[in-house]
Amino acid sequence: MMNRVFGLVMAIILFAGIMNMPSSVHAADPTMDGHGLMGDFFKCYKNPDNREDIRVFTFDDYRGERAIGNLNGDAFHSIFKQITGTTDYVTARFTGTLVPKYTEDYTFHMEGDDGFRLWINGQLIIDFWKQAWEVPQTSAPILLEAGKHYEIKVEYLQGWGGSWLRMEWESASQRREIVPESALFLPPDRTITNKKDELTTEIQKVDFLTGQFAGQVTETVLNDLKAAQTKAADLLAAIDGQPVSDGEKAELLFRAIEAVSRARSDFMKAVGVTSSSVFDKFNNPLYQGQDPFVTYKDGFYYFVSSSNLDSNNKVYVSKSRTLTDQGEKVLVFDSQGTQTRIFAPEIFFFDGKWYIYYCADLRDYGYKHMATVLESVTGDPQGAYVDKGALYAGEHGEIKQANDFTVFEHQGKLYAVWGTLGAGEPIGPAIAPMDNPYTISVDRSFLPGFGGEGPRVLQKDGKVFITMSEGDYASNDYRLSYFTNTDGDFLNPNSWTHTKDVFVATGDVSGPARAGFVKSADGKEDWMIYHSRVYKDTGRNWWRQVNIKKFGWNSDGTPDFGKPVAPYEWQPLPSGDSGQGDMYQAESAILYGNITIDNSHTNYQGTGYINLPKQPGAEASFVVHAPEAGDYIVGLRYAYGVQEDGETTNHPTSQLPARAKVNVYVNGIYGKTVEPDKTAISWNEWFTGSERLRLQAGTNVISYRVDHGSIGNVNVDYITMYKADVPNPEARQLRAALSGMSQVPSGNKFQVNYGLFDVASSVYGALYAQDLTLSYDAEKVRFVSADSLKTGLLILHAKADAPGQVRILLASQGADHAVAADEALLQLNWQAIQETSATVITLSRAQVAGSRGEEASLAPVTYNVQITGTLNKEALNTLIAQAQDAWRAAVEGSAPGQYPTGSKAVLLAAIHAAQAAAETAGSQADLDQAANVLSQALQAFRDSVHASIPEDTNGDGRVSVGDLAVVAAHYGKNSSSPDWNLIQKLDVNKDGVIDILDLAAVARTILQ
Repeated sequence: MMNRVFGLVMAIILFAGIMNMPSSVHAADPTMDGHGLMGDFFKCYKNPDNREDIRVFTFDDYRGERAIGNLNGDAFHSIFKQITGTTDYVTARFTGTLVPKYTEDYTFHMEGDDGFRLWINGQLIIDFWKQAWEVPQTSAPILLEAGKHYEIKVEYLQGWGGSWLRMEWESASQRREIVPESALFLPPDRTITNKKDELTTEIQKVDFLTGQFAGQVTETVLNDLKAAQTKAADLLAAIDGQPVSDGEKAELLFRAIEAVSRARSDFMKAVGVTSSSVFDKFNNPLYQGQDPFVTYKDGFYYFVSSSNLDSNNKVYVSKSRTLTDQGEKVLVFDSQGTQTRIFAPEIFFFDGKWYIYYCADLRDYGYKHMATVLESVTGDPQGAYVDKGALYAGEHGEIKQANDFTVFEHQGKLYAVWGTLGAGEPIGPAIAPMDNPYTISVDRSFLPGFGGEGPRVLQKDGKVFITMSEGDYASNDYRLSYFTNTDGDFLNPNSWTHTKDVFVATGDVSGPARAGFVKSADGKEDWMIYHSRVYKDTGRNWWRQVNIKKFGWNSDGTPDFGKPVAPYEWQPLPSGDSGQGDMYQAESAILYGNITIDNSHTNYQGTGYINLPKQPGAEASFVVHAPEAGDYIVGLRYAYGVQEDGETTNHPTSQLPARAKVNVYVNGIYGKTVEPDKTAISWNEWFTGSERLRLQAGTNVISYRVDHGSIGNVNVDYITMYKADVPNPEARQLRAALSGMSQVPSGNKFQVNYGLFDVASSVYGALYAQDLTLSYDAEKVRFVSADSLKTGLLILHAKADAPGQVRILLASQGADHAVAADEALLQLNWQAIQETSATVITLSRAQVAGSRGEEASLAPVTYNVQITGTLNKEALNTLIAQAQDAWRAAVEGSAPGQYPTGSKAVLLAAIHAAQAAAETAGSQADLDQAANVLSQALQAFRDSVHASIPEDTNGDGRVSVGDLAVVAAHYGKNSSSPDWNLIQKLDVNKDGVIDILDLAAVARTILQ
């Protein structure tokens, strides 16, 4: 029976698994109903005379319980803080049952910070009750039977500092792994009590629904709900007397709760979809985070973040179509203890692969803080990565420590920039060119001091800026400054100037810094993403939040970041950003329990917001519409301003403030648990947390519930939803193009056309001037000239200023001739010089400008051409000469021997086409084709001549007695006559003799 019980639960587990739940950054809560371990937590009191006194770690001062998923090595700080009020001097006892998959000897492995003990079925198999950390322990083998429940108990002590525990197992058939949540089960007796309460709540929720909405559904829907309620009530009344095991009772309760939950969901669907609107504005802050970095590619924004709590040093990549939300977060790298303090990751795409750069304490370097890089295995930024190791950030062959690391590409070359770290080190930032995305082989150079951390690079119109964050990172004074490069020499400190305090705190925003930069989805706007402090009312506190804002540029080409945007300022979406989709207001949801609607706090959308209270049973259900079945990104906008001891004071003692915890259900079935982060204690600032949920086509119910073990008191403004994995519409960027023939013989001239495309989508509307530089191999091709293909577009300069480089300046003659649409603008004339399989002409620099003088740099484009050997043009040239002779000798007119009017012009056009082919043909086949065309034209020309009259023997254009006399004078002569070549035209009938027949033919013509 127990196998059947937990087989049912596994079906729920598989559904939840589809959701692709990201790893938690602290001790994991259960994700499967009935699975996990129950934790009891106790407060201890250190010996003031001996902080290492092991006797103080007792289980006397009980403070509360919490179920956890498993012991996976994640930190306990948050749980300890919430339940005991402290993160130091705590004990915990975890109990439940363990079910192995195989009947074999199992070995258990444990490691933690600090000590621990493990019992299986009452047998102590690991005993490490010490104030010591990271000391692996291994049990003796213990025989376990497949499918059987074994009691498990783990005791744990936490002294001070780090707090984590990892439990693994292995057998002959079971590879070594962390004991999974699916193999752990909560104590049945404690589960039954909670589930009875939850079933009671479900029955009460049915009463609420039928009392409020019975008139809005059909009788069938109403009766189905009541039937589920009656069945649940009967079970609840009889469950204690059932002659079955506790496990079987738990199964019956699980099934009954789910049945009523699903019936309620069907009823709510029948009530109708909650009214929605389109998400079209936002305000800061967006979500919890620090050192934010984002990049945009192929319709999606990719955010990268890290978890650097104890034994939880991991890197995540989030994917979203909108800059206003992180979207789905996916674990891409777990250091497995080889790295700690993973700080400030950044993600870039180079040559078909993604690279994530960050600094961390590396075990291979004695846990010094080193720059390192991950390389993606495929082109998927949320796929697998390999660790490429530490980067050379030193000098004289010695790898040095680094503090924050970024890279940038300029004119095809990569550079790295980072902060220096360690006693005696020069003031940074440091800089070095890179051999490739994962290699630095030269010694570092330096910018001109001033220090700071978190370098980020910003480029525009060929100018390079490096922003730095200065001041105490945990203080209100944290701020931005930047360096400006003056001449393209990045390794020379004298080539940089420094501008201070360009982005500083205001009365509404504290410690704004660590900015990253990204274009809007359509490329028309510049945006910055930066963090600020959540708690503005403290001296030092490192709990931070992510913000975004649009920024502009000064007239001298330097960035104008303006001021941080206050939380009460609404901002429009970035240009081309699809936003978070449909928005459903919480005050319009179906609300259960002691939920209240309020509007006393600020910065909400709609008419107000709701408060999900602490009491189990509270639920907000949103009836939503999904256009099609599949995964959706569902965002929850919330505020959680609960003030815990020590969380908003100077120098807080915990790394991570306590979080809330709310369960999410889809169509009545558990989906996942969300943990809202701590927001400002004013409750006037909001975060958004997003999850990937699988929805059916049509009507769905998304419910946020406070169950047993949940942590409520969360304000909810609205939820949003949009189809996952659907990118923003492709941004069409203003771009240049070069086009022409792919092959040309050596010595021939050829043309390359230059044009602009997607002009209408540019921010300028129309372009009035262009500054172009083309680069080429002067040994292979020669620039000849340029011709304008657009009326009113003047070529002011077109000259090879240096070998292999030509610069062209263009200007439009007023608005009527501005470049406002896609078209070819120039014909560039070249001559092929040297045979080669391929040579490249590159538009290496293209600056365009609009009517107000605003400039933009276009991406470089290339044109490739093959130069073949010399072609045989003799036949074509001979034919051209023959045609030219015929053209010169011909006379147009209507008389015999003359040519029709216009026929000479047709032949001349054919001659010109052949001459052009002789000069520009790319192959022998092109020449042969041109010769064939000209030959046909020449023959047609000859055939068009007006024919002479055979009887007009004297050639005066008429037939008369004079012609008759000429024939008569040569009567009797034939083809054997010596002068036959001169007189054969008198043989009118062409029979080889001049006789009576010829005289008769002439006479007939005279008489007609």
